[in-house]
Amino acid sequence: MKLITEDKIEIFAIELLEKQGYQYVYAPDIAPDSETPERARFEDVFLLERLRKAVGRINPSIPADVREDAIKQIQRLNSPELIANNETFHRMLTEGIKVSYQKDGADRGDLVWLIDFNNPENNEFLVANQFTVIENNIEKTDVNTPAVFGNYVDVYDISKAVEDGATVKIYYESRLAKIALSEEGKKLVAELDEELESEDLAETQKAKAKWTQLEALIGSEDRIRQVAQDIITHFEQRQVVFEGKGIIVAMSRRIAADLYDEIIKNKPQWHNDDLKKGCYQSCNDLCIF
Repeated sequence: MKLITEDKIEIFAIELLEKQGYQYVYAPDIAPDSETPERARFEDVFLLERLRKAVGRINPSIPADVREDAIKQIQRLNSPELIANNETFHRMLTEGIKVSYQKDGADRGDLVWLIDFNNPENNEFLVANQFTVIENNIEKTDVNTPAVFGNYVDVYDISKAVEDGATVKIYYESRLAKIALSEEGKKLVAELDEELESEDLAETQKAKAKWTQLEALIGSEDRIRQVAQDIITHFEQRQVVFEGKGIIVAMSRRIAADLYDEIIKNKPQWHNDDLKKGCYQSCNDLCIF
């Protein structure tokens, strides 16, 4: 069987997009350390000068300072939840970015578009290579592994390991902790939803507010108490059958800390001030993140 590498998949994807009308740019040519850089750092997602020109070309009637404010909005998507960031950016991409400015002495609301849906030829679609990270003169991608270490002697992937019976099956059990809201709580949620519909709020502000609302519901005192008791019971019962380890992943640091306190309140012996001891502290048995 012919080996398919990441390099071949990338080349295929680039060629496919070029056939769709995308302009191909060799990524190292626009890298920060190149002679013609288009980003200040490798971490920068946006090619800002290209973006500014595109936004100006698509929205010529919008004042320049207002267009710049719209660009800053998409740079400030910093919700702790990646899904919320993706949803917010997708909404900006498809529905436009809400802006307001003074015109003829009155406030005017408008939209700044990132894509010209009415005239596709007015857009610039770009495709570039992914970056290769180099450390100690060794490229850290699968693309050049053979160049560093020589050709593959053999490839033993996870599918072969499954066929050989060398893996351990993972079983999942659905355990739901319902969210209970009082009438007052439901009223507050409804009022917040109405406020989020306000056009005065930027998309990033709405994303943060929604995440804060969800985090408060998920991390309510009653729910944390319920989840903590369920974890303790389940973990202890499983240890009777066979010794093992567990990891708890929380939605936020605040929830993780509250959940820790609730579990330790019921199981004080699981805590130890010595970082090398204790059920939690050493991460030997049960860890929480």
